[in-house]
Amino acid sequence: MRFARSGLLAGALLLAACGGDSAHPNVVIVAIDTLRADHLGCYGYPRPTSPRIDAFAAESVLFEQTVAQSPWTLPSFASIMTGVIPERHGAGQGKLCLVLPCAALESQQETLAEVMRRAGYRTASFVSNGFVSAGVGLDRGFETAELSPLGGVAMRLARKWVETHQQEPMFLFVHLVEPHMPYEPPAADAAPFIDATYAGPIGARADFTNAYGKLDDADRRRIVDLYDGEVHADDRLVGTMLDTLEQLGLDRKTLVVLVADHGEELFDHGFVGHGHTLFDELLRVPLVVRFPAGEPRGRVAHQVRAMDVFPTVLEVAGIPAPPGLDAVSLVGAAHGDAPPPATANAIAEFTYRGPDLRALRTAEEKLVFDHDAGTSRLFDLIADPKETIDVGERRSEHVSTLRTVLDATETQSDPGIYVLARGGRRGQRFEVMLMEPKGGFSSIHPLALEDGDVVTMVPGGRIVRIAFRVGPDDLDGVRLQVADGDAPVTIVGLAADGVPLPAQDLFVGSRQAKHVPSVIAPREATVPRALPPPNRLQDTVVVAIQAVVQTAPRSLRIDPDLTERLRALGYAP
Repeated sequence: MRFARSGLLAGALLLAACGGDSAHPNVVIVAIDTLRADHLGCYGYPRPTSPRIDAFAAESVLFEQTVAQSPWTLPSFASIMTGVIPERHGAGQGKLCLVLPCAALESQQETLAEVMRRAGYRTASFVSNGFVSAGVGLDRGFETAELSPLGGVAMRLARKWVETHQQEPMFLFVHLVEPHMPYEPPAADAAPFIDATYAGPIGARADFTNAYGKLDDADRRRIVDLYDGEVHADDRLVGTMLDTLEQLGLDRKTLVVLVADHGEELFDHGFVGHGHTLFDELLRVPLVVRFPAGEPRGRVAHQVRAMDVFPTVLEVAGIPAPPGLDAVSLVGAAHGDAPPPATANAIAEFTYRGPDLRALRTAEEKLVFDHDAGTSRLFDLIADPKETIDVGERRSEHVSTLRTVLDATETQSDPGIYVLARGGRRGQRFEVMLMEPKGGFSSIHPLALEDGDVVTMVPGGRIVRIAFRVGPDDLDGVRLQVADGDAPVTIVGLAADGVPLPAQDLFVGSRQAKHVPSVIAPREATVPRALPPPNRLQDTVVVAIQAVVQTAPRSLRIDPDLTERLRALGYAP
């Protein structure tokens, strides 16, 4: 890593360093709801929707193919804020969340704001969509978290917060709800795009009553014009934040990220809106990153994922990423290195309405699996970028291969105690003995054992001995079923090649151990799903001991007032 530092930095040291230290810059994420990448000039759009963003992109790194992890707000932003796919963070699982039960972000999944705050940053979130707010769990880690009715209000509050905290290390997330439907841009922003000769039924506003009826080509163009006016309005708001950073002398001390949660279908497949399909008009989003001091800059052509923002921010800030992320840092790619292999596949899932869809997207093709119907479609994105022809039937063997890759990302873990060991650059023999004297262990479930690995349980089930021969890049593991799920487990003889394992190479739950414990209570090691320990590219083995327990998903906390505001955005009839 180019900017990484070994070990977690103490908050007090960061507080002293971040204000002007390029190794620990301020971080500002500007997130625009429902913004298609291909409606920005810097992504090739011919209309002048985004002069400020285009100028910003010219001094930044622009990622040309960024894929969102969901076609609607909550699960997509939850992936950006946790660095894992929706299947793992759970936020937004369900359908029609204001009408039917739907899951909030699990409290066990650490957020980017929590990591930044623990490292000494002041943290604030100013959002303008209830599905990015406290009611869904996306306020966690933010000292200040405010929900505003409009993006303009959120941006004004965010700029004031920056002015107030300009002498402190800052992590700011500001969210603009426009250009989410209804499209009603200010007249000055709409003027460059609307056709003055249009005489149809759609006036200065496209909403849920006039955008879904019987429309002719002129009506559809009018709706696109209004959408573009909304983009132009948000472009101005982005400019105000950039101006504030420059006026305060913070622009060269701040990592600025522009990203969107998803796009918008504008009649590409006969509809307008989002949340219902996994076509590219909903998944291709902008990602523009301006690094401190303005370097590097340029364009990155290969595919990345919106969730890759999480570890990218941490690497630039010099903060180690937590283990178990699906996302990877893009800092190396921004400097011209080869793309991280993980970005070759992008997962998208959790439709808001309609069939339960999951997609695996590569730079050349996309497999979409319909869980409800049990069917798959395959699109050749090179020959058919508009995704109009399903080629799956004549490439059935390839569909099966892609389905195997897609299915492997379904990561729901069974309850139990997990012991996972990842090898370093040299092979080692990892050994541990676990004791549960109360009710004992009821069963052993190997996860990825190889020749030379041994897992045995003594008669009575009170003791389990584990020995893994962990080679370079190996990941070995076992799940232990405990008779009493709340009983503590005693650790005896945790060692690699006969040498006691140091705390720096042990993760308890999702966090690096401060010391090697002799007893682990399941509640101290609880994770929502089993998380492999990080691949540190070091010599020694890295071990994770985790407890997965059965818990009901936390439901959304949406009060009646917020429900009505979300209803106005089209989330419920």
